[in-house]
Amino acid sequence: LLLFFFFSSFSVGDALRNGLQLVPAMGWSNWQSSGGLLAAGYNIIGVDDCWAEKERNASGYLVPNGNFSSGMKALADYVHSKGMQFGIYSSAGAWCCQHTMPGSLGYEWLDAQLFAEWGVDFLKYDGCYMADFPTVLKDSPNRFPFTPPPILRYPQMAMALNRTGRSISYLCNFPWQFWGLEKDPSMGGDWVGEFCNSWRTGGDARPGFNLAINYVYQSEKYAKDVPSGPGRWNHLDSMEIGNNHSSFDKNGNLQDPAGMTENQEQAAFSLFCLVKSMLFIGADATKLEGHSLRTLTNAEVIAVNQDP
Repeated sequence: LLLFFFFSSFSVGDALRNGLQLVPAMGWSNWQSSGGLLAAGYNIIGVDDCWAEKERNASGYLVPNGNFSSGMKALADYVHSKGMQFGIYSSAGAWCCQHTMPGSLGYEWLDAQLFAEWGVDFLKYDGCYMADFPTVLKDSPNRFPFTPPPILRYPQMAMALNRTGRSISYLCNFPWQFWGLEKDPSMGGDWVGEFCNSWRTGGDARPGFNLAINYVYQSEKYAKDVPSGPGRWNHLDSMEIGNNHSSFDKNGNLQDPAGMTENQEQAAFSLFCLVKSMLFIGADATKLEGHSLRTLTNAEVIAVNQDP
């Protein structure tokens, strides 16, 4: 584990000035799947992609689909009544990633105000359907301000959220896509922390020990150029502890067998905590038990993650 101590050895730049995420956020995201978790610190419930109808209404507002028949404000009120925070999802592109609902491109101010009115506390802001990155980067001077290039869409939503007057924590699925494009972590820039409370360092998490460890290794190359600190944290995506499914590559070849042993779960969780990643559970929270639940609620290991 000494190999990973370098994650805390770099100076930290400015953070987004909203006073939020002074320690890494903890919660549960329903993208991978859905007694003791709230007490351990997991206080955010996040609704991920596919929650809205495919078309906005006549006034331009997003419309929750039939899975949320009581409306998002009612759901947020219920979550708040349980002592938890409510998270929601959108994208900086024309569509969200599954192409079942609109993204927030061109509607940042409208969507931010709507999220505030609903009582949203946390926004996961994805990066799908943003046009081909090299093309957009090359012709962005001709498109801006009518179609801002991707690198400017995240601060635009940050400004919109801050203008609502509600404290909304902000997770950006950025800037790892630009780092990958340019093969240079400095392209993301230390400045990303000035408009995001947290940001993804790679693609979507999948089950398996080898893949979990690989996410940690991937984040290493961003530690110097985009260091974590109060109000600004790298995010390795949701933890797959307790998610007992196998992972396959695009050709159908097995990458990781189903599940992890207790020692593997403890190792993966310890590393996520040590590198100060946000702690979001990607397994079905209603089915967590045994060593998976014990690992995710280990108070001593969580204390390392939550120490600013």
